[in-house]
Amino acid sequence: MFDPRDFILLAKSLAAEGASEADVRTAISRAYYGSFLLARSQTRLDDLRGPEVHRLVLESLYRLELPHLATRLHTLRTMRNEADYDTTKTITPVSARKSIRLAELVVTGLKGHS
Repeated sequence: MFDPRDFILLAKSLAAEGASEADVRTAISRAYYGSFLLARSQTRLDDLRGPEVHRLVLESLYRLELPHLATRLHTLRTMRNEADYDTTKTITPVSARKSIRLAELVVTGLKGHS
């Protein structure tokens, strides 16, 4: 069984010194998906697929009275969308490091709630 935390570890290696913009963009994407998949599991929405699951996970975190985690995950998703879809904007290693830190905070918060 795959551990989504491995996506966050991959993000860290991709965002290392000298990373290309493609590496940085991929790191942001993996940081989001690592934390999203853990949150989806924590909220017992594992069986859901499709774009609506992202919103449903956030709503579930709010219902569980975890607004700080929902906000961080939403910020990560916004960063991921920008990294994946906005080719006109330069995405920097600073953004990748921020996304990794947010992902780690989501993972830590989920652990504290389980």
